Formats: sequence, C-alpha cells, structure tokens
Amino acid sequence: MDQCLPIPKWKNSIRSVIKTRFLALFPLLLFLLMGVYLSAQPVVTARFANPQYDCTAGEYCLDVEFQSDTPGEEIFGINLRFFFDEGQLTLINTRDFQGGYTGSNGTNPYVPAANTLAPNAGPVLFNFTHPTATFVNGAISKTNSGATPIFISTTGWTKLFQVCFSVDDPGADLDNFCPNIVWDLEFNPANGGFPAGDDGLVITVVNPDPNFDSSPTIENVVQYNWDYFDPNSNSVPPFGFLTEDVCISTRCIDVSIDIEIDNATPAAGDPVIFTVDLSNAAGFDDAENVIVDVPLPAGFTWVSDDSGGSYNPGTGLWTVPLLASGSTTTLTINATVNASGPYQALAEVISHDGTDIDSTPGNGVDTNGNMNVENDDDPLPVGDEDDGDGVEVMPLNGSISVTKVDDNIDLGLDGVLNEGDVINYTITVTNTGDAIISNLVVTDSGADGPINCLATTLLVGQSTTCSATHTITQADLDAGIFINQATADGEDPLGNPVTDTSDDPDDQTDNDANGDGEPDDPTATPLQQNPGISLEKTGTWNDDGDGAAEVGETITYIFKVTNTGNVTLTNITIADLNAAVVGGPIPVLLPGQMDQVTFTGSHTLTQADIDNGSFTNQAVATALPPLGPPITDDSDDPTDPTNIDTDGDTEPDDPTVTGLPQAPELTVEKVDALNDGGDGLQAGDFIDYTITVTNTGNVTATGVTVTDPELSGLVCVPSAPSTLAPGESMVCTGSYQLQQADINSGSYSNTATADGFDPNGTPVTDDSDDPDTPAPNDPTVTDLPQNPELTVEKVDALNDGGDGLQAGDFIDYTITVTNTGNVSVSGVTVTDPDISGMVCFPATPITLAPGESVTCVGFHQLTLADFNAGFHSNTATADGFDPNGTPVTDDSDDPDTPAPNDPTVTDLPQNPELVVEKVDALNDGGDGLQAGDLIDYSITVTNSGNVSISGVTVTDPELSGLICVPSAPATLNPGQTMVCTGFYVLTQADIDAGSYSNTATADGFDPNGTPVTDGSDDPDTPAPNDPTVTPLPPAPELTVEKVDALDDGGDGLNPGDFINYTITVTNTGNVSVSGVTVTDPELTGLVCVPAAPATLAPGGSMVCTGSYQIQQADINLGLYINTATADGFDPNGTPVTDGSDDPDTPAPNDPTVTVLVVNPELTVEKVDAL
Repeated sequence: MDQCLPIPKWKNSIRSVIKTRFLALFPLLLFLLMGVYLSAQPVVTARFANPQYDCTAGEYCLDVEFQSDTPGEEIFGINLRFFFDEGQLTLINTRDFQGGYTGSNGTNPYVPAANTLAPNAGPVLFNFTHPTATFVNGAISKTNSGATPIFISTTGWTKLFQVCFSVDDPGADLDNFCPNIVWDLEFNPANGGFPAGDDGLVITVVNPDPNFDSSPTIENVVQYNWDYFDPNSNSVPPFGFLTEDVCISTRCIDVSIDIEIDNATPAAGDPVIFTVDLSNAAGFDDAENVIVDVPLPAGFTWVSDDSGGSYNPGTGLWTVPLLASGSTTTLTINATVNASGPYQALAEVISHDGTDIDSTPGNGVDTNGNMNVENDDDPLPVGDEDDGDGVEVMPLNGSISVTKVDDNIDLGLDGVLNEGDVINYTITVTNTGDAIISNLVVTDSGADGPINCLATTLLVGQSTTCSATHTITQADLDAGIFINQATADGEDPLGNPVTDTSDDPDDQTDNDANGDGEPDDPTATPLQQNPGISLEKTGTWNDDGDGAAEVGETITYIFKVTNTGNVTLTNITIADLNAAVVGGPIPVLLPGQMDQVTFTGSHTLTQADIDNGSFTNQAVATALPPLGPPITDDSDDPTDPTNIDTDGDTEPDDPTVTGLPQAPELTVEKVDALNDGGDGLQAGDFIDYTITVTNTGNVTATGVTVTDPELSGLVCVPSAPSTLAPGESMVCTGSYQLQQADINSGSYSNTATADGFDPNGTPVTDDSDDPDTPAPNDPTVTDLPQNPELTVEKVDALNDGGDGLQAGDFIDYTITVTNTGNVSVSGVTVTDPDISGMVCFPATPITLAPGESVTCVGFHQLTLADFNAGFHSNTATADGFDPNGTPVTDDSDDPDTPAPNDPTVTDLPQNPELVVEKVDALNDGGDGLQAGDLIDYSITVTNSGNVSISGVTVTDPELSGLICVPSAPATLNPGQTMVCTGFYVLTQADIDAGSYSNTATADGFDPNGTPVTDGSDDPDTPAPNDPTVTPLPPAPELTVEKVDALDDGGDGLNPGDFINYTITVTNTGNVSVSGVTVTDPELTGLVCVPAAPATLAPGGSMVCTGSYQIQQADINLGLYINTATADGFDPNGTPVTDGSDDPDTPAPNDPTVTVLVVNPELTVEKVDAL
C-alpha cells in the first residue's frame, strides 16, 4: 500500500500518481470478484503552481498544472478534493479554464457542513493554524468538452485552470505568505470515455488499523484515507500531499507624485523653485526603494536641492529608501532659467519594491495619451496614473517673423530668360514677440551681396523691409525654379539670440519647418526651360588590306552630339539597333556645347551585308533635361547633300550608307592520324583522315563535294553536296587499312579534292593540303615507324614459413618478359645472378612475336646482412634480337612503383629489441640481516629482435663489481645473450625501509644507428619492466641489563642507606629504534646518556643510573627485588619493549635481587649508682 506523508510547507510538493497497488483484504476480494485485472497505468503528476496575488482585487490564485510520464495522455474528467485553512483563506471560485474544460463556479461552490473536518482535525492532520479545515470535494469538477484534446506534457507542465481565494487572516504578512493547502486528486485516465465512477468514501476518523493507509507514522502524522471503486480502472490515487510553491511575497502600496513651480512665467535669468511631493496612501504597506525620475528641463540650470532621500542632479533621479504608509516626503530644486520656453517639468516614479494598486512605474507620465501631463486633471480609472505629474513653465519670449517676395525678373536686352538675368526680392521682418529686438541682421546665401534693411531695432509689433537680388545661374535654369530663403537674426533685451527663416506669403502650404509656430515656406521663382539636342553620324569601312569585304570586318562610326537648348542636358545616350555603341553616357552637356569624342560605334559585317553590297544605318540620341520627359534626335549623315528631315525637327535626318566589295574561295586541309588500336602499329591497323573544306572567300559557295578514291567510309558533316557561307567548313572523315607492305615502306601518301560554285554559278575547286608541311596543296604523307621492344617486370613475395620473418627465409620472384614492340624478337633469354632455381616457361632462348610473353620464377634466401640493411634489391635482364639483328635488351621493372625500370626492392621490416632481466639474491653472511650485507644481482640482456645490435652496455649506478660476459660494449646478433653480475651493499636506511628496489638499463644501436634501450624486468613478477624489489625483513629488538651496588655509607647496613643501579639499554635488532625511554617507578634520580627519549641504531646503547633508599622492611626481609623497562618504536611505528635482566644470573630477563645481610645484635649497658 502507498503511504503519503505531509511535507513541510517550505518544501511543498504534490504528486498524483496513478499506479497499481493492493488494497485491504475486503476491497481486494471485491476487486477480484468484479473481474478487474491489474495493469500498468500512466503516472500523472499534479501540482499547484505560479502563486500570485492581486493587490487591487485582494485575490490569491494558484494555477493547477499536470505532467504525465506517458506521451499522448489527455485528462477527460477531474474531481478535485483539497483541504485549506479557513483561518487563512476563503475559496472564491475556479477560473481561466483551458480549451474545453469547464467547471462549477460561484461564491460558495462547496458545502462546508458536509465537508468540514472534525474539530481540531486541521491542526492535528495538517498543522493548520485554525481549528476548522474545509474539505472541498466534488463540487469543483472539471471536464474537457472541447473538440480539440489537450495532451498532458511529458517534459513540462500543462495548465488546465486556476483556483482563487480571498485572504481572511488579518495578521497575514503578504511579504511572506505561505497558506496551508492540502489536496487529493481523482481523475479518469484515457479509458475509452467511460465515466470515472463514484467519488468514493470519505473516512473522517483516525483509524489506527495497520491495514489502512491512515496508520500513524514515526513522525506522528496521521493521514485520512480516501478510496473509491472504479470498475473501469484498477488505479487508486494517493492523497493528503501538501502543495508546492504556494508562497508569495507581495507588498501592496499606493504611491502618488505631484510637482509644482513657484513662478510659471519667469523671465530668462530668473530663479525658480520646483517642489515635488511623493506620497504613500494610508492603509497600505510601506514603500521601499522608491526611485523618481525628476530631470530639469533643458532650459534650466540646477543650483541646489533639498529632499527626503537623495537627489542626483546629473541623472535627475531622486531615491527614497523608505516611504511609510500614510506619509509624504518632499524634494525642492532651486534652478535658474537660461532661455525662453515653453518647457514641461516632469516627475515620474520609475521603480520601487512593491505593487502599486493603481499605477505602473516607468510607463510614462501621460498614460492615457491626451497630451495632459497633470494627473490632477486626469483622475483614474480613465485618466493618467497618479505616479507621474508635470508642470508647464512659460518664460517670456522674444520672436520675429520674416517674409520674402520675388518682385520681378530682369530679362536683359534680349528679353529671353538666360543665365545672368536677375531676380529682385523684398524681405519684410516683423517683431511678433513680447520684447524689443535689436541688432537685426538679415542674411541670404542666395543673395548677390549684403542685404540692407531700413531699421535694425524693432519694437513689439514693428516691421522693416529689406531689398535683395539674385543673379540666375545655369543650375537655377536647370532646376526650372529658384528656391531661396532668408534668415533674420537679432537679440532680446537679455542678449538672447532671436532668429527666424523667411516665409513666402504667396505659398499657401504654410509649412513650419523649424517648429516656431509660424510658416517658413521658402520663396520659389519658376524659370522657363527650352531643351534641345542634335546628332550627326559618319561611317568608315575598315578593310583588312585585301580589298574585299568580309564577315567580321567592321564599319566604325563617329557621333557628334550638340546641346541646342537653354538648359543642361544629362545622361546623354545613343542607341543604334544595328551597331554597337561604346562610351557614355555623357554626364553633362551645357547649352551650346558639342561632343564628338565620347561615343564611338561599330557594326560587324554579316554575309547579308556583303551580299547587298552596302550597309544602311541610323542612330538615336536621348538626353534628360532637368525637368520633363527625355528628348531625342535621329542621326543625320553630314556627307549626304539630300538633307531629308524625316522626323520634322527642322534639321536633316539622312541615314548613313557604306559600300562593300566581294571575293569567292575554297581551302582544303587533310590531316592523318595513325590508329594502332592501342597495341602498337601493325598490319590491319588504320590511318584515320579528317578532311576540312573551308569557305575562305567572302561569298557563299554551293554544291560543295569531296572526292578521295583510296579511302573507305567517307562521311561529311554537313552532308555533301553542301552550301558553305564564308568562314563555314565541311568536315569529312574516312579511313585507310594498312598493309604489311605499307609498314615495310615506312610511309603512306594520299590527296583529296573539293569542288563547288560561287553565287554567280562559277566553279570553285581546291586540292587538299597537308597543314603539317610548308608546301601548299601537297599530299598528306603518313610515316609508319618500326618499334622493336622488350618489357620486363619482376614481382617479389616474402615467404617467412609462418614463424615470423628471419634470416634463412625466402623471397620468391616472378619475372615476366613481353614483346611490347611491333616486330618479332628472337633469341630471348633472362639472366639474374642473385636468384637460385630459375625456371622459364616456355624455355629460353625463345622467339617472341609482338604481344607474346615468357615467365620465369626463382628465389633468394635472406641473410642477416639483408635484415641489417632493411631491404633486398634485385634486377633481372632480358636480351634478344630484332629482325634486323640489332640487339634488344631491357632491365626488369618493379610494377609496384611508378619509376620505370627500377630494381625490385623488398622491404625487410626491422625489429630491434633488447630484453633485460634482473635476478636478486640476498647474502647476509649467515649471521642475520644487517647493514653491510649484500644483494647479489644477475642481469641477462637478450637480443630479441631480428637485426644485430652493436655497442650493447649495461648501466646500474647503484651496483658494484659489475662484470659482463661477453665484455661490454658487445655486439649481439638476434637470439644472443650477454650476462652481467654485480652486488649492492645494504645500508641501515635500506633495512629500515624494509626493502630495496633497483633497475638496470641496457643500451645499444640498431644497424641504422638508432638507439635501442630497455629497462630491466623482475622475472618473479607478472608486471613488465618492473624494478627488482628485494624484501629486507626487519628484526627490531631491545636488551636491558640492570646492575646493583649496595652503598651502606661505611657504617653498616641501616635504613636510609642506598642501592645504586646502572641500567644499560642496547639495540640488539637490525633496525633503528626511536623514542627509547627507561621506566623504573621505585628509583629516584634516574639519568640517561644519551638523554631519553633517544634513537638507537643497531648495536647502539643508552646507560641510565638511579638509586633506591632502603627501608627497615627491606632489611627485615633480607633482600630487595627490582625491574626496569625499556620502550621504543621501530621504523614502522610498532612498539618495541624489554624488561631488564640481571646479568649476574643465568636466567633471562629476571629481576635484579640485592641481598641485605641481616646482623641481629643486642648491646647492653649497665650503669651503677651507689
């Protein structure tokens, strides 16, 4: 059975886990009778999350979220059952349902009488603070009726709805409010849509029966048990879990701001005082860390400030650490007005620690967008928020207004608008402010000179006029309008600058470009434009010197462009549909200017042009005037006197005509290519011919054919008879099959012929030419070379016999000799002095026809010298004679390398290796282990590789008497061994350490001079190359002797006399003993040399002396018995101890017994008296 325990509210967690469990005996029997089988169910976790508090509504709400361990799970129906402390909360409703989930809502959606627990059940069960805990059951039921399923997340949390309460506890601290909520969850998993069944039985008494989940736990917490029976599911949910993450930290405040100024209409230079009041309404929490943004307007200078809190005039931030509920704090800022306004001074709360019930910090002073920043005039809830305020300041203002009128244009003597004509202006300046303006100056960047005004000082409302002129430039004409503006500058009585730009009173748009509240339209004077352009084109045919026009030759053109208007033309281009125009565009062409260098043109002649005998062409010039659409002109041929004006523009537009002459011709080339099939030239191979017929004239040739009686398979592209335009070709291919006689003669000669007709029907013919010779129209002669050749390949294969490569193994060779020439080679033999057992198939000497081969096999037995070299190189040679008796020879080639005729090199992998073993033997001389004894070593070095190793030495800096056989440095062939012996003299430190570790090193060089080294290995251990460690068994021991001497003072033995003792402690072991002390509780004056505690090396001693004062009881007894004890520690810290021995007796470690001689005697004196 699952048992669920409450979790402390500071670590709240709730889980609703669907799992299989066994119930009490009776429910289990009923369960089996109902036929419900156990099966795995999805595990679904539920939690309350995202605690939140609404300061305005006074509501505390929690999201209800779910998570599943199985993807694709949807909760169809939910019944929430949970407890909460009525002393803290009252349920308001459930809300914010996702998707199609719905539920019962209302002010009281549960029945307290039926669901209130027994008295004190809340504190007993759940640690509630109020005696009455409310049980919410069934009434808050949630069902997804939507068409779209809401699947429960397997990685995050899925929110389905929200539960909201009012906070009833008058003492609740919302800064740290963690209400008591305990809940249980029933739900119906995806079970085919069947209802979940009854909510089940609520047991409302504590049942200590161990068969129920409500058994007391070791924490003395008792759980109520909720169960229900569902015929469609065998899962029983857990119950009684505290929620997680229900705590909130909320501070509800109501701050407001008000800003005032002592003088809203100061003059420039006057002092002003800003007063800012920051308040927190009564009945709310204290406001902490309030920051107010109070920047001074741009026209003011900060002088000083005084505030509750701290104010930074640089940033304008006023910081108030604490503003108590119901309190107000004030900031006063003293400032000076620098310039005229108007200005707005704004104050706004931008941050604090808390939640303002009616304002959002930092969202702007004018929150409702009505341009009124004074919160007094915009009350909530529809107006501005009360955490921002503003005040308007209106310093006295000096201002002027300027108008500018163009009176007329002086066109000069010709009466036509041209560059250099003059525009006359009248400029009027009016004082429109409330202060006198002096030092008035009018400037105009477009005026011809200084502007003179009738007055330079203007009273309020007074005006003056000024005159100005502007000389028209070409740029003005190009613009089609001259736009100009004047500026008037003056000073108010305080010396502050006053300025305005002029307005054109005839312009009704009235733009206020500088934002001074009055229009500033510039004065625009229209200027009449008259654009015009003229184009002339002259053509020249470019002959290549043969006097005949040819396709590809060109006609070049010169273009002359003239601006015939009164405005500048830009982006002048020339278009010619039948000529390529290069250059341009002309960026600018002023009126009257002419350009005949920017543009050139060319036309490449076509066959149609030459057939026509001439080429006619015309171009069009296009230009952009400053205003209006582009203008154009058709070109004129200045050499043509007819002067036809085809476009009616009052100037001639004759096209340009160029004459062209003719010249017909055919040229034939015949190229040969030997085709030996890739296997060398021989009878039956072919000569392939390519015959190219080209029209090298400048007119078309028709009926073109090719004849060559000795060729077969003659095919022409295009097919013959063909028509060829000038420059076009017809290519014909054919073949001739070689005879042995041709090869014997060494060459073959052949000629082809081409025939056709020019456009006038006149025959055109040409015999083929060999392009590889300088003679014209000569036959094509093909040389047929002879090529006697032998090719030898030699392939190696290592044969190690399966036991690793070593001297005595073999390299097997296969040698192949092939006749790779085009003639037979006789008397072929193969020689190779380094190979044994050579056999050839077929036997040599032999005659090989072209393409035939002979194969020979043999072997080489490897030597140690081969391995020391690292390779074996070998070459075979084949010899024979061509049909003319000339010797033919070839050295073998290694086919595995790209180099030709290179020796066959067999790499022999070298494995230089030394193996060192070091064996120890402890030699204690038969008298026990002690410093000065020896460890005898035998070091064996073996060449375990496959190459010789030279200069082999053994080093071991800690050994003495090292002798090697053979003597070092030695050369060891593979498998050979060198044995070295030496010894090491043990020190006391070695014995104290308990062992001695040592490694020897063998060094040498392989045949390449590369160092070979190995550290010694202890063969008695499995680890490789480990040091040889010799155990040194410790034998710690102390021996104590105690000698007595009776001191009776010379007057006989009496009580008070002394026994003097000498105690000698000797280290009789083989390791040092430290911390040596002597104890004898009956002695006095015990002194040791050396002083105790002492460290004694083996054989070392410490002598202690002390005394015992004799008592009467000792004398009566007749003897005194005493023992001393020595203690110390061996090098491992193990205690070493020994009791003293009396050396005067044979018994070991016996006490020292001092005999006290008894002398019984009475002395009688008799004294008389008469």
